[in-house]
Amino acid sequence: MSEPIPAFSGEQTAMVANNALPQLSPTQRKFQKLSRQVEGQKAYLIELKDVLQRLQSRAAGELLPIHERFTLARRALVQAIDAAFQEGVKLGRNQRRNVVSWLLQLCDALLSEDREDEPTRAVYDRHSDLPWQQMHSDRSDFLQAFEDELMRNMFGDEVVDVRKGDGFGDFLSGMEADGGAAPSKPQRKPSKRQLEKQAQREREEREASQSVREIYRKLASAVHPDREVDAERKAQRTELMQRINSAYEANDLLALLALQRQAEGFAAEEAMNASEERLKIFVRLLKEQVEALTDEVNELLVVLRSLAGAKGRWMNRATDFEADFEIGLREAKRELRLIENDLSLARSPATVSEYLRSLAETLRLRNQRARREPRGANRW
Repeated sequence: MSEPIPAFSGEQTAMVANNALPQLSPTQRKFQKLSRQVEGQKAYLIELKDVLQRLQSRAAGELLPIHERFTLARRALVQAIDAAFQEGVKLGRNQRRNVVSWLLQLCDALLSEDREDEPTRAVYDRHSDLPWQQMHSDRSDFLQAFEDELMRNMFGDEVVDVRKGDGFGDFLSGMEADGGAAPSKPQRKPSKRQLEKQAQREREEREASQSVREIYRKLASAVHPDREVDAERKAQRTELMQRINSAYEANDLLALLALQRQAEGFAAEEAMNASEERLKIFVRLLKEQVEALTDEVNELLVVLRSLAGAKGRWMNRATDFEADFEIGLREAKRELRLIENDLSLARSPATVSEYLRSLAETLRLRNQRARREPRGANRW
């Protein structure tokens, strides 16, 4: 009687399976990893571009009209409150002071958006101790003095004197030419090892460019539309050739390999069977592509995060940016309803007195909170 065949444990089965599979070299593993990174970054980039396009379209179509109505309502509210004061609305001294202070802040905010808003400037000048233009001229003088002092501390009196004269443009040009720093010391002659490394990098760049060019030329020769007589197939080849040209111009190795697979039945995975030297060239190309894609992703993230404001600093997912836009849109609609309701109350002779007293009380409570919590923000 024959002995029973011993059963393998799960761990032993995995070991047998792993031994049966071809072992990948370090360079092949790098190729696989970088290929996945390129595809992942491409998909992420497409997702971010799509969400940015949608948000820009919705901002122009939905958010901008709300902002324009909101600005018009604030300007009208300024005029309505000013008219109530000129008509002698009855308010206590503290109530009037709080409302006037808030009115001046609102005027200042509107004038910072549009300095040519003469009706709003007239209201500001009527209720302020100093005209708006003078207030901002004084601020400019203060900032100029502060900037001069900063420049003097950094570069000395001569720089400040040049800055005030006609030669400041030449001074800035010189600073830019010098990189904004003191003249650098003469560079040392490269060592033999540095020269060898530089020569190696240049050789690798030539080889990488040659590899991509070889794939491109082979593809272009195989699918060129001039080789096809049938009109339908010629159109297909024309479209494929356009994609090949785009991939070549972008130095997109994976795209060229995918197009080669489509045109010739060559699988991109077969590139791993290339020689070690050629595979290293492919790895170098993929690394450069990952870096370029990462830079492009980061640029889009900067734009999207700026749209989201401070709370978008750590956002990465496209869905987060869209969710944040929805929240902002709802908040903008709510603020518009509030300001338009205030405007309605301020314009009505029957409700303006009660509205201003209520506003004064709201401002008094807000000021109390602000004294306890300095981060208190203006409602509008």
